[in-house]
Amino acid sequence: MKKPVSILLCTYSFPPLGGPRALRWLNLLNGLHGMGWDIDVLTIRPSEKDNYYDAGLLRQLSAGIGVYRSFPGPYYHLMHSMKNSVRGFSKTTLEWLPFGIAMGRALVRKKEYGLILSSALPFVGHMVAADIKKRTGLPWIADYGDPLGFNPISSPLKRKIGGRIERKILAHADGLVVPFQEMKDEFLREYKFLKPEIVTAIGQGIPDSIADIQPRDFGNRFVLCYVGSFYTNVHEPYQIFKALENLSTERDFQEAARIIIAGNTEQKYIDHVRRMNIRKNVSFLGQVPFDQAVGILKGASAILYIGGRRSDYHFPSKVLISAAANRPIIAIQQSNTDLGAQFIQKQQLGVVVPNIVQEIEAQIKRYFVLWKTNQLDTEFRPMHQDMFFWKNRARELEEFILRILKRKRR
Repeated sequence: MKKPVSILLCTYSFPPLGGPRALRWLNLLNGLHGMGWDIDVLTIRPSEKDNYYDAGLLRQLSAGIGVYRSFPGPYYHLMHSMKNSVRGFSKTTLEWLPFGIAMGRALVRKKEYGLILSSALPFVGHMVAADIKKRTGLPWIADYGDPLGFNPISSPLKRKIGGRIERKILAHADGLVVPFQEMKDEFLREYKFLKPEIVTAIGQGIPDSIADIQPRDFGNRFVLCYVGSFYTNVHEPYQIFKALENLSTERDFQEAARIIIAGNTEQKYIDHVRRMNIRKNVSFLGQVPFDQAVGILKGASAILYIGGRRSDYHFPSKVLISAAANRPIIAIQQSNTDLGAQFIQKQQLGVVVPNIVQEIEAQIKRYFVLWKTNQLDTEFRPMHQDMFFWKNRARELEEFILRILKRKRR
């Protein structure tokens, strides 16, 4: 059946750039396209030197989805034209705004769309969509990863300014998608003008093709892996490093243990390890392609997860990917409202420990002993993956889109 409208997604983060938002929309759009929707994407023209660049992701994008790329901004262009590569995204993603708006206006003049989607973070995607909404009156659904006005990890000043911007954005949006129920509840408390029927929770997902990715072979090693980035004053690895250094005094652990860290890592963490006795046991791989990251997770003996100090409104997408790797997880919890740690505990995917050196050390040592006796696989329950597949999330999104379109026609 032919779908009723064409869709335009406005987003800064999209393949070949990786990252949680890019992967979320790669998979959601593939699902929508498979159900017959006509889709275009308005995004940036990324540099191949961008540390998040992963050419392999483009091969996963369904043929028939149109992608329109505009100049990302002078600062991004300058930073990625230098000889040395740049880690992560430019900190000034807002510079894309005039270029995204210009191309957005050109697209809506050229083609008749029936719906606008936008994704954040970065928040600039919503701002581009807001301009199109203002000019065309088209229905608009905004998808959030984190709130701007009440994010607990932001400074009070940033929350105050962000709240004012967010209030204006949400006043014009026809629908709002958030990744879990707790965030939906908080949005409804924070912005009283939002009606519950225009807000929905659509969680993160996993691609059903994840089963085809082969585990990396680490040989006869006890391998702990962490996939992701560290953030100052949010989730940092110092207690893990100290626990590992304490264990390094045991000869059999030092000889067999390897710690693999894959993701953009600030130099201060690398320098910290170089000053410790574990420097020969730790490998920093930097940002790696998605398939390679999954292979590392699958091949590891155990997976490390670090929850944020203030995690009330965040469920890291890497929790689901880690769970799908079918390896036991050591979750380090720093907040009683850490949704990632709660999920790991509820699904019996591993163990949850506080961010205390002695507790982390004891758990890693226990897993090491189990590994030596081939009993480590008894420490977790494999997750039933079907309910988390992206194709099911896409169906949830389709239902919400149709509900918003029906509401707008009244």
